[in-house]
Amino acid sequence: MGSITDLASLGYHFHKNKRYDLSFDFYQKAFHHRLDPKKAPFLIRDYAILNKKHNRWGEGVKYFKIAAKNGDWQSCVELAKYYEHVAKDFTRAIKWSKRGLKIILDHKFYGDREKICLRLNHRIERLNRKAGKNETHQS
Repeated sequence: MGSITDLASLGYHFHKNKRYDLSFDFYQKAFHHRLDPKKAPFLIRDYAILNKKHNRWGEGVKYFKIAAKNGDWQSCVELAKYYEHVAKDFTRAIKWSKRGLKIILDHKFYGDREKICLRLNHRIERLNRKAGKNETHQS
């Protein structure tokens, strides 16, 4: 059998091709063999998205947190969405939005940094209004 990253890559491939049973199987094999989240946080995020799509929120949140803690700002946004819309915990939604913004500002970023920072600041402002607070961050 190939490397652990190969197993996760197969999970990603089957997810994109809507072969969810095989996708879950390959991701779980990769995690069983201790896939290093620092090497491929986007694969961890994809597994979390797969769980989200299948309404397996416990697993989804667990893996979004792993990817977020390894520098994946998109997982932070997914966690913010979860805490806003599903858990209805605006404080945590704000926390994850701010963490995603911090990742973008503190690390090399390939993409439209300004546009994404504006979107995250807008999300934080909206969440603060929902939470009854009035706190924002500069990009």
